[in-house]
Order: sequence, then C-alpha cells, then structure tokens
Amino acid sequence: MSAALDDLKARMQDSVRRRNWREAVVDLDKILTLEPRTADVLALRGRVLRAQGHVGDALADLESAADLNPNDTELAGEIALCSLQLGLWEGLDRKIAAVLNGIDRGGLAEPLIVATLPSTAEQQFKAASRYFAKDAPAALPPARIARAPGEKLRIGYFSADFYDHATSQLVVRALEAHDRAAFEICGYAFGFPPTDAMHRRVVAAMDKFTDVSKLTNAEIAALAQSHNIHIAVDLTGFTGMMRKGIFALGVAPVQVNYLTYPGTLGTDRIHYIIGDSVVTPPEHRAHYAECIAALPHAYQPTDSTKRHMARKLTRGEVGLPDKGFVFCNFGIVAKITPDAFDIWMRLLKAVEGSVLWLLETNAAAARHLKREACARGVSPDRLIFAPRAPVDIYLGRYPLADIVLDTFAYTGHTTDSDALLMGLPVVTRIGTAFPARVGASLLTAVGLPELITATVEDYERLALLLAREPELLASYRKRLTDHALTSPLFDAKRYTRNLEAAYREMWRRHEQGLAPDHITVREPG
Repeated sequence: MSAALDDLKARMQDSVRRRNWREAVVDLDKILTLEPRTADVLALRGRVLRAQGHVGDALADLESAADLNPNDTELAGEIALCSLQLGLWEGLDRKIAAVLNGIDRGGLAEPLIVATLPSTAEQQFKAASRYFAKDAPAALPPARIARAPGEKLRIGYFSADFYDHATSQLVVRALEAHDRAAFEICGYAFGFPPTDAMHRRVVAAMDKFTDVSKLTNAEIAALAQSHNIHIAVDLTGFTGMMRKGIFALGVAPVQVNYLTYPGTLGTDRIHYIIGDSVVTPPEHRAHYAECIAALPHAYQPTDSTKRHMARKLTRGEVGLPDKGFVFCNFGIVAKITPDAFDIWMRLLKAVEGSVLWLLETNAAAARHLKREACARGVSPDRLIFAPRAPVDIYLGRYPLADIVLDTFAYTGHTTDSDALLMGLPVVTRIGTAFPARVGASLLTAVGLPELITATVEDYERLALLLAREPELLASYRKRLTDHALTSPLFDAKRYTRNLEAAYREMWRRHEQGLAPDHITVREPG
C-alpha cells in the first residue's frame, strides 16, 4: 500500500508541475480515499480546483483543510479569496481578519490575495517579503556586463502573459514605441505558448523574442545572462504563472518590478519598481523593498489604438433597459467588497430607475450578489450581468453606461483606463496601498482629479451628485471625449520616453558603481 501511495503522490505532483489539473484531481481523489482528511492533500486539491475555475468545490476543500489546520494563514487567504470570488459574504469579516492577523503574527499568504483584501501597505510588504523568501534559491554571482560606448541599452521583458491578457493589452504600445536607436528590446515568455493576434503583435514589437516556457529557472537565468541583458523587467510578479525563481537567481545587473503585480515584491534582489507620485508617493517608500522609479504621470501604460475596435451597440443588445441611469463596474467580482456594495445599493435606491451593470465572472457570484441586493431592499432585477465578451463588444459597452463606480481595496486598473478611453467617467476613492490608488493615478493622468475622493462618504456623495446632475456629468464626458487622447494617460510615445528615462538613470547608477536609489523622472520644460 505504501509504495503504491508513494507512486500515486509522485504522479500527482508531476501533474501539478505540468499544470495538468484534470489528471492531478483524479490522483488527488484516489489519495484521499486512502488518506481521508489529510490537510495537505485537501488543501492541494482545493488549489487545483480553484485553478480549474471550480471555486465552490475549491472552497469546500480549503475549509476542510483549515478545520484540520486552523492556524494556516495561507489557507485562510485562499478561503477569503474564494468567498469573494463567489460573492459569499457571510462571515467574511472574520475570514479577512484571520488572514490579516495571521500576517501581523508572521504568517505566510499569497501576496496577490493580501493585496485584494482591505490590507495596509505594511501588511502587503510583509506578505510579499515572506512569500519571495520562501524556497527562493541562492542568487547567482552578479551579472557583470559592460556596455560599450554607443551600445544600445538591452532591456529584457519577462512574462507569462504575452497573449491577449491585460498585461499585454496595456504594455504593447509602449513596447512598440521604444526608441530602437537607443534600446534593444528582448522578450522572454514562460507561459503556455499562445498563438493569438496579441501574441503576434507583442513578438513583432521585440527585437528578440524567446519562448523559455520549457526551461528551468536556472536555465532561463543563464540564457538571459548569456544574452547580456542590461535591465531585466519582471512583468508577472506574484500573479498567475509566476516564476519568482528567475529573478531570485538574478538575470541582469539591474532588475525591475513593473506593471502586473501592484506592489512590492518584497526583496532587494529586485532593485526598482516603476511607480508614480500617486500610487507610490515618497511617504510610502518604507513599504517597498525596491527603490521607486516614479514616472511623471501614471505608472500604467495604455494602448489608445484599440479605441477604434469598439463596436457600436444599443442598450437592447446588451440587456439594459431603454431608459434609466446606468452605474457600472466591469472588474472581477473578487474586488467587490460589502462596504462598496452597500453604497452601490443606496445609490440604486436614491436614483429611481437606475441599474448596476456588472461583469458576470461566474454564475454563482451573480446569484449571490442578487441575493445581497435583495437583503438591502433592492430588487435583484436592478443588477444586470454582462458575460465575458470579445474586445469589440467589451469596449462598446462602456459608452452605454453613465459612470463607473470603482472598487475600494483593489481598484480598477485595465478596466478603469478602458472606461476613460471610451469616454466614461470613473468615481474612485483613493486608498492607502498601491492597488487601492491606481484609479486615482489614472484619473490624475487623464486630467480629472475632481473624480478622486478621500472618504467613502465623499465617494457616495459625488456619485449621487453626478447621477442627479446630468449637465455636470455631461461636462466630464465631454472633457474625456475632447481631451483624453491627448492627455498623458493615453500618449504612448510620451509615456515610453519617460520610462526610458527611468531605465537610463538606473543604468547610469549601475555603471558608476552606485547603489540603486529612488528616481523621480521629470519631463523637460
């Protein structure tokens, strides 16, 4: 029995490494028939089920594992996230407290989960630093790369998401806009090899593109060093198919955390993080292991060229009523917290005939949110759910809404910039940590700081004012229509010149033997 069980576990672990979730679940089921109520196996099956999108089943396994191991902060984090993904809010405060209290006591949890919860910048820093240190390999000897006079600065972008993913949608124009006379752009893809149009566009934007998905972390690090990469940029961080070991080993003399993970990676092996004065103000520097390279406008790049892709739609085509005010939020349901939802329901009550338009991440969450609306005295019919759709339909939906109501702990990032691109105002509340400040960063860069609020009371008051004052709302929409594309938020060439200025300063310090330090990029004039 023992030998057969060992073989079964080995096969299961191999399936997990290969991300063959279906085979992994089959073997996990068999293991649990032989070793029922084993916390580690239950937790692993829960994680595999979550990776497959079976969130309800995952939650049941994770809670069973937590019953056997109640002090596991990582489990508590996964339970809180699954609850948010399902819109199951009963006991949510207790679940969130278990995570954050665990972090405060020295526990370990997935940083992206902690960033999604209403956590502080200090808690996010603690989560990141512990998570990076866990199983991190010893760093390779520092790469010693000399740059000949006049040689191009070689930038290596590393990502699991070089396909039709939010990361590529945001960064592709910046990649295309790099000054090829001064920079050589290299891409290293460690996700599943994709074949979609966005992948082809990203590849075309690179001088050199290498699929390293089948290589080990050590092999990737050695390959990048052999390519004499001057600055290595991590475009994945603690998200999706993260490969923290690549940057833990060290692939270039200068290593940068950029864009995809909204916060610190918690290690001095990453030398810089790209930020701005809103998401990473100077007074927050203590909460970052990296030095902050602050761009003069939003840290987040955009691709305004996709605006022309939007399909012209009617309300009837998307399931909206012919009349009435439309509040919307197309972020994932896990970002919606009860405190924001309370305000949204009060707004629906205050604005007769209004509706709330949300993304249907999963059918169970839609049912549960409708139930929560009913519990707050709002007809569930006033919540309308939009299914996931191709980009032309997704972008075409925005002009049919009236305003975006931003979430709190983790604001809209891509969705907020897409709304602004399509002429739709966003009402946000600025929070205390990076993911809670992105909406404010985008509004500042597009020239609408008036839509940034500091308190939940001001947030609710402003949203209600815009719903009741059509002329005021129309003035904001006109400002977006007339000026958004010429604003710093949507000027890709301007953005890329500022990003390149940050890279140049990072390399100048390295070349002169200076330690990394905070950088503030200032535009000429």
